[in-house]
Amino acid sequence: MDIGGITSPLRQRRLLGLTTVAVVAAVVVSSTAWPAQGRRGPELAPGAVAQEQAPRQDAARTLFASSRWHRVGSMKYTRSAPAAARLDDGRVLVAGGGPNRSGSPRITTELYHPLTHRWSRTGSMARPRFGHTLTTLRDGRVLVTGGSDFRTATDVAEIYDPTSGTWHKTGRMIWPRAFHTATLLEDGRVLVAGGSCECPRHDPGLSSAELYDPVTGTWSKAGHLVIGRFNGSATLLEDGRVLVVGGTEDDSHALADAELYDPATDTWTQAAPMEHVRYQCDVVTLEDGSALVVGGSGEQGRSAHTAETYDPDTNTWTPTRKLVRPRLNYFSTTVRADGAVLVAGGYSATSPTDTAELYDPAARSWSGAGRMHRRRAYQTATLLMDGSVLVVGGSDGSSSDPATTGPFRDAEIFR
Repeated sequence: MDIGGITSPLRQRRLLGLTTVAVVAAVVVSSTAWPAQGRRGPELAPGAVAQEQAPRQDAARTLFASSRWHRVGSMKYTRSAPAAARLDDGRVLVAGGGPNRSGSPRITTELYHPLTHRWSRTGSMARPRFGHTLTTLRDGRVLVTGGSDFRTATDVAEIYDPTSGTWHKTGRMIWPRAFHTATLLEDGRVLVAGGSCECPRHDPGLSSAELYDPVTGTWSKAGHLVIGRFNGSATLLEDGRVLVVGGTEDDSHALADAELYDPATDTWTQAAPMEHVRYQCDVVTLEDGSALVVGGSGEQGRSAHTAETYDPDTNTWTPTRKLVRPRLNYFSTTVRADGAVLVAGGYSATSPTDTAELYDPAARSWSGAGRMHRRRAYQTATLLMDGSVLVVGGSDGSSSDPATTGPFRDAEIFR
């Protein structure tokens, strides 16, 4: 999934030089269980950053056993299901989510500063947003699209200028939508697809798609998905096409269907279906050009234990080994600088989990990656420029205590 609306991690590393990010000593991680106390480290002090070393060898087969979860500074506001995007200078913009004290999504936004591990307020959006997306554009600005105020979806799009710290409206989308996908294309345009315009009731899923041109600030139609859907996931492939997977048409039937958008022809075509139906799954592009789909609801929970990879050259799916823990929904998935994939939190059964795990693309297997400092779902996860992963906000619906249920202000990083 394009976490926080940023382009694929492989392209990020090519554009920003993240193949030379800091690394630490590495050994093979146990593929069994998490330690009783978890793999938790101390809170990072301001100025504590990873030291740069030479990139390690055999990155695909070795995982960072010394990686730990560390608390960092807390946000100014509590946020469940916010959106996040990394800026060109390495800061992270977090926007929206909810609820606030009046029960509505937030219009506020704030910035994480990786050198100090602290947060600062920045400009507010014009609309409260939940189920929205953030996308960092090629020129460094950030596009926010869609979302809901818990009643109806919006067609209002806005642009954030990191230089001035302000938001301004840009062209309206053709269709109001929430719980859609947004993918930055090779040419700098943004593809927005699917979603729902009826909130909190989500049916039917939209089949419409549209393209945002950041040069003109306008939207144009981009055909229609073969199958309308919301709460699916999308990723940019190496050949420039966009793979959209899973989701649901009507909030009751999960989809195994996958389809491809080709910007060169402005057309959608069906891809081979996944082996499992998946609602609220995640998809990311791996270094070898394949796409990894993780977890999701469906098949009475059986889908949550599984992951599979898509080969765009052969149009085929291949299962990986099972996840260490099932991931039903609202988890986060991030491709790390070493090529491994970090999956954290989300609902594991009837309640959120604090566990995390790493996928090794070479072994096609999963191993435990410690425990976060709290159970959380509906969080965001963002790859930082030093190779760490920042996890922010979320909630835990398994408790009646507001202090532990959330939404949360706290943040932590895995490094």
